[in-house]
Amino acid sequence: MSKRYGPEKSSIGVPELHCACATVRRASRLITQMYSDHLGVAEIKAAQMALLMAVQARPGITAVMLGKTMALDKTTLSRNLKLLQKRD
Repeated sequence: MSKRYGPEKSSIGVPELHCACATVRRASRLITQMYSDHLGVAEIKAAQMALLMAVQARPGITAVMLGKTMALDKTTLSRNLKLLQKRD
């Protein structure tokens, strides 16, 4: 059995992470960056787009249910909803 003393390089030059949590978090950040780049022309953030999609899927959803659905705390949800309301 060999010991690993540091991250190995993948075939694309990105250090391999030997932790599922770190790998998922990195993938999430990269996907969010990709969406943000494409949504930038609409002047909307990826988190706001996700909220809009959740509301579209469940018209009439309450803020409490929206927060639970999106796993957001009250403060984060309120901040993002206020930003969307300002665009109106």
